Amino acid sequence: MSAPTRTSRVGRAVHPVGGRALLVECRDGAEVRGLRAALDVDPPTGLGEMQPGARTLLVHLTPAAAADPRLADRLAGVLAELPALPEADHPTTGDVVVIETVYDGADLADVAAALGTSPAAVVAAHTERSWTASFVGFAPGFAYLEPDGDPLDVPRRATPRTAVPAGSVALAGPYSAVYPRRSPGGGSSSGGPRPCCGTSRGPSPRWSRPGRGCGSARSARS
Repeated sequence: MSAPTRTSRVGRAVHPVGGRALLVECRDGAEVRGLRAALDVDPPTGLGEMQPGARTLLVHLTPAAAADPRLADRLAGVLAELPALPEADHPTTGDVVVIETVYDGADLADVAAALGTSPAAVVAAHTERSWTASFVGFAPGFAYLEPDGDPLDVPRRATPRTAVPAGSVALAGPYSAVYPRRSPGGGSSSGGPRPCCGTSRGPSPRWSRPGRGCGSARSARS
């Protein structure tokens, strides 16, 4: 038996998932990161593995919590009400990856035009920010990176590409990403990410996991 859906005083809903997990709905990615950080600092009884999403946090129950509805319900109450930890108080590991990038992407000029700036300004804005792997989705190893400052908010392509080369550095909406393997550039009608920045010279795409930081370093055109 799973815990019932809860809604907190701050509007955070917690839903049971198959009796073995709880899905927490947050306002935005910042609240997801803050809640996860708070749970990392002081994990409550029954807390198992956590899987962040764009605006959700999937919390797996320990076997004991999955077998005890009262324990699962108490954990759901904690998840609903626990204050998210401010960004400045998030635990850090110093685990940062620097990805050298050749900014030669086919969409760089289009992205600059959409943002009302120059290609050089887009490159500067991308490299000046630090990026955090907030969650993984779309394809294995595909991490959605969020910046430490204001997002660039790049419009998506009207028509997605059928194939984007592995190592392409992309911007779409508030996110940046490094394609871990050759794959379509998005499959929904809203379009796909723009591989605007170029090609990474960094490590294997398997570097990316939620919570790990990265930065882009401009590399000379080959």
